Amino acid sequence: MTYYLPNSVLQKIVAILCAESPELTPGRKILREIDRRIFALIVGVGAKTGDDEYSLAFREAIDAIPSPRQRAEEFDRIARAANPLDPEICSPDALVRMEAVTRKRWAEILEHAPQNRTYNLIRADWDMLPGWQQVSVRKIAQHLADKFRSQVAQGAPSKPEQNALLVELADIFLSATNQQIDRLELPHEPDSRFIQFVRAIAEAFFPATETSAKALSNRWLRWKEHSYSEPMPMEPARPRIRKRPAKRQAKSLKRL
Repeated sequence: MTYYLPNSVLQKIVAILCAESPELTPGRKILREIDRRIFALIVGVGAKTGDDEYSLAFREAIDAIPSPRQRAEEFDRIARAANPLDPEICSPDALVRMEAVTRKRWAEILEHAPQNRTYNLIRADWDMLPGWQQVSVRKIAQHLADKFRSQVAQGAPSKPEQNALLVELADIFLSATNQQIDRLELPHEPDSRFIQFVRAIAEAFFPATETSAKALSNRWLRWKEHSYSEPMPMEPARPRIRKRPAKRQAKSLKRL
């Protein structure tokens, strides 16, 4: 049976997967599925050319992810704009990020505010916000711009295709070894089996300077730190239900 991946690569990753999960039995069906998923991913990130539907959609999704530099430039524009909440200036993603920060900063101030006061930024009218909230929004936008600018200054440039490769290989690694954990729990140490798994695949398609265990370890660590710093999705407030005190049963007159 022929496979898409080179036999040497397939042998390496199977040995790593078996070491990670002794219960794994690498039969032909399992090997074919692993080989197919990894090769489709390699084509999707552009390491090999392909014009199938999956590859085109994957590349479009990668190109749509803004880099830290692009995010910093967007928040700079928001901080300086006459109307920072204008949809033509502030993207939905940027608005959600600012909303997460404002909820924390405004919580104590707005706790005893009138009910008709604006509590969040989504669907808020900029001209209706009081002056202190407008100043706060600009400061938050500038804070986020500085945050993303610091990520640009920290050495390695953002390479979304390699980040996507790591994330998708993490899912394949967990699926093949039948581990029920979040992908971010996978270790980033250079000698860990996950990093060795990624390296065995990446070194066949990417430059050697980008596929050392140390380079992949650093990239995976940066991605985990970036993911942990993402704002949590907002949940609608739950109405408070006041429980009535249980009624005491009246004592029987016969017992008195």
